[in-house]
Amino acid sequence: ATERRWACTVFLPASFSVILLLFATSSFHAQGYSVPLLQPASCGNQQYFHISNLSCVLCGAEQRRSPSGFSCECLPGFKLVANDGHAIMCQKCPDGMGVTEDGWNCIQCPSGLTAERRCQCPVGDILVERDANGVLLDQAQCIYCNGTSPSFAAPNIMGNRCIRCGQTFINTSRSCDCSQPNILMGSLCFSIAQNFPSRVVTTVRFGQLGISVRSVWFSEHLQVSAAACLLYSNLTSCQALGNMCVMNMNSLSSSIDDACSLFQSIFTSTAGLGFVHSVSFWRPNLPWLFYGDHPGLASQILTSQYPTGFSFKGTEKNTRMQFIAALYDVRGHFLGWQRLEEGTLQLCPDTEMRLQAAYTFGTTYRL
Repeated sequence: ATERRWACTVFLPASFSVILLLFATSSFHAQGYSVPLLQPASCGNQQYFHISNLSCVLCGAEQRRSPSGFSCECLPGFKLVANDGHAIMCQKCPDGMGVTEDGWNCIQCPSGLTAERRCQCPVGDILVERDANGVLLDQAQCIYCNGTSPSFAAPNIMGNRCIRCGQTFINTSRSCDCSQPNILMGSLCFSIAQNFPSRVVTTVRFGQLGISVRSVWFSEHLQVSAAACLLYSNLTSCQALGNMCVMNMNSLSSSIDDACSLFQSIFTSTAGLGFVHSVSFWRPNLPWLFYGDHPGLASQILTSQYPTGFSFKGTEKNTRMQFIAALYDVRGHFLGWQRLEEGTLQLCPDTEMRLQAAYTFGTTYRL
């Protein structure tokens, strides 16, 4: 009998992929093959995970696994001499010389070497290895970034360019330095004289379980987001603070230092800014999270007139309710608008027909 074979790869969202091997014969006999299940973390320090054959492959001499785990890189002190996109070759740099940032050359360093055998510069300096035309220098240079007026320059995150430092540094210290008595939080500089939150509650409460869990995200971002929102009306910081209040299930407590209490405090202190869209609970710099503290106010707003007409008649039939949501990432950046369809709001999976029924006017729907 003639054997027929099918092989297909199914790619799923996020980082999931499934490979299906299907074998069939005209006489309905099938032969199956199996492969060992290996995770990238299963590979040793001198191995990388080959994404095509799904196995651990040994790196060559003078090489180690890259941080991604899906390729090899040269050991510290070794430069690249070949890279065809699949395999690399490495060569040791002479003693006392470092490897350039791109990994392809050796160069004399002006101020010592790092543990990775790269050139090291003092804090506030940038590393320059090539001239303006891209020609490799005989010796790397450490160039000081002038952090005073009018330059206000500081190294970028890569340490290879001088760029203008953050405006909060300039406003607070008239320089790119945020030394005492000023306070550095995140990437922002605050004056000790400013009225910013000195401490915050970094736990998330799970009321039904009766437990509180410390949040690493809150520890890193809650205080600086609240301070930037309060003092600078920074829109992304205000949105990020609102996100953290929602993460805490919009829960208000007797504490004045948790996410929602900080949000409410800023809401109260910015009353002079007015409100937007004729909604008195919506400040220009804050997301709208609460209806206010008047009893029954939420039900009044939710039962107010809906500014759209619906009809069940023939060609004029119009029963579709269009809901559109504004999307933000966890850091408070606006991502755009999205229609709330196909189960976006529903917590439980169901058929498309039942999921879409939630948006049909006149339908009794239960989540």
